[in-house]
Amino acid sequence: MKNLIAIFALFIFSSCSFAQATPYQKAMSKALGTLRAAETPVALQKASNQFQRIAKLKPNEWLPYYYQSLALTRMSFRDKERGDELADEAQRILEMAQPLAKDAKDKAEIKTLQGMIYTAKLVVDPMSRGQLYGAMSGKAYQEALQLDPTNPRAKLMAIQGKMGAAQFFKQDLAPFIKETKDLLAKWDNFKPTSRLHPSWGKEMAEQIVSTKKGPAPKKSTAKKESMKNKEANKMDRKAPVTQKKAYSVTIHIKDLRNNDGVILMSLQDGNKKTIQRKKVSIQNHEVKVQFDGLASGKYAIKYIHDENEDGKMNTNFMGIPKEGFGFANDARGSMGPPDFEKTTFKLSKDLEMTLKTKYL
Repeated sequence: MKNLIAIFALFIFSSCSFAQATPYQKAMSKALGTLRAAETPVALQKASNQFQRIAKLKPNEWLPYYYQSLALTRMSFRDKERGDELADEAQRILEMAQPLAKDAKDKAEIKTLQGMIYTAKLVVDPMSRGQLYGAMSGKAYQEALQLDPTNPRAKLMAIQGKMGAAQFFKQDLAPFIKETKDLLAKWDNFKPTSRLHPSWGKEMAEQIVSTKKGPAPKKSTAKKESMKNKEANKMDRKAPVTQKKAYSVTIHIKDLRNNDGVILMSLQDGNKKTIQRKKVSIQNHEVKVQFDGLASGKYAIKYIHDENEDGKMNTNFMGIPKEGFGFANDARGSMGPPDFEKTTFKLSKDLEMTLKTKYL
């Protein structure tokens, strides 16, 4: 009888414990769904707030602090004006998670996020911070791998760090793409401790492998290309000729990495007002775009290589473009688009220019 009572008491205790855990699991699952779907700073802030509320109710759990820090870190990559502020806040929250993680696998996840925060600090001012924060992030990823050599996120972020340095020095990225491909082949061998534990990163790795490809074979026939161009030209918004003589601007873009998709190009006046748009298909990895009926004056050009033809620039979770882009004068920004003035030119006669597409 005593044993029966003891078993019954244990059952009641276990049921109560499970019932108490269930709201936490539900709240975490909901917040994780918000975080996975977040693409903008506003959406990321919403996810961060959800994890903050959970952390107040469960102050001894490391995962709510971890995910709140992760959301803030991602915000830092997207919000250039508040990059430092958000990275510092992410650091403060992560330090609350650190003493709560006891398992080596959990500590490895925290170290990986620590490396990402250092990278977020780096991208605020890469020219002056590159050496310091590059070394700090690399060290954090290595420490994560010492704690858990199987962690795919630590391996991926370490590869991305090396790729960033290679891009800066204009070195070949092929070895890092192969390394990422090898990592992807083993990615699913890593099993998270629970469905609430970190599992992000695989999509990032797939993006590296898929978007850093070489030239692809021509997909469309000449007839199809002609029809696409004919349809695209219906989008043109001709600027009225306000002077007796009108001029044209012809842009040549060569060495595109494939024939996929189209080039979306905008012509702006000196007041940043878009006056003409072009959508042009690609043949033999190059395009020719012409704007006609232009008065003399100041203009600017910007374009993207819209490979999937969704009409917008696709980026990864850090806000880094996954598709090619370019500007007049081959203007480049340090982290983000260049200043508008750098993309402008004066038109007083028919003009031709050749532009180079930037792929990250």
